[in-house]
Parts: sequence; C-alpha cells; structure tokens
Amino acid sequence: MKNPSTIGFCFLFLFSFFLSIAQEKIIPINEPDYKKPRQFETLPDKIVLNLSNINSLMKFEVGHSVNISLSDATPFQFQGDVVSTADDNDNKIHSIVIRSSNYPGASLTISKISNPDGTTDLKGRILSFQHGDLFDLQKQNGQYVFVKRNFYALVNE
Repeated sequence: MKNPSTIGFCFLFLFSFFLSIAQEKIIPINEPDYKKPRQFETLPDKIVLNLSNINSLMKFEVGHSVNISLSDATPFQFQGDVVSTADDNDNKIHSIVIRSSNYPGASLTISKISNPDGTTDLKGRILSFQHGDLFDLQKQNGQYVFVKRNFYALVNE
C-alpha cells in the first residue's frame, strides 16, 4: 500500500512543479526607444508631393530601380528598388513598395485608390523601423503633402 501513495505524491509534486513554472513566465513588452536616430532631420517638416512623378511611379514592376524626385519645391530624391506591387481584382487599388537605397532601412509605400465618382486618393508612408521619424502622406488644401511625424505616433511595438 505504500506504492500507490508514493506514486500519487510524486504526481502531485510534478503537477505543482509544472504549475509553478507556468506562473513565472514573463510577457515580453517592448518599451518605445525614443532615442532612435532621426533619418529625415535635414528635410523640412512638410514636403508637397509631385503627382505626375507619383503617377509614373505606379507603372514600375518588381525589381525595377527607381530614382525619383518626390517634390518640385524641395530637393527630395528617393532612390531604391521596387520590391512589391499589388492590384485588387477591380483595379480600384494599386499599391507599390520601394526599398530605399539612399535612406538605409526606409521603404516608400504608396497606394492609389480609385473612387466610384472617378476621383483618386493616395495613401502612403516613408518609414524605417530603425529610425525615430517617418513621413506620412496627407491631403492638405487639395494637394498631397508628406508630413514628418514621430515614429511612435503611428507605430506601436
């Protein structure tokens, strides 16, 4: 009769051991690193977009090298390679992603959305996960503008 109680005690001990290990696990939480270097410090806070250059940009295929001026008013050259393009079934949304070669780690993502009334909207960003700033594409006063923003204002790690 000693064997069943000993075996039962061992199972109870092992069960409580495994439960105690499960209680010690710590959920990893990434704290924002507000000291990330700024990649776009030398550029202005707002850059008016050249729409004709963006429309020509949407025609490139994956693997194509790009060297494009994003603005007429500001000398903002974006160089890189097209890494992704996408169209929806109805050709209402066309997206392109360009990995930059002159801003290391940064990617330009632009989506052109065709509305039912015949107008088009643009959505986009230039961001790098290694840096503390980014550009967000916004429509202001009838024109598209890249607005410089803090990385952690948009991204939650």
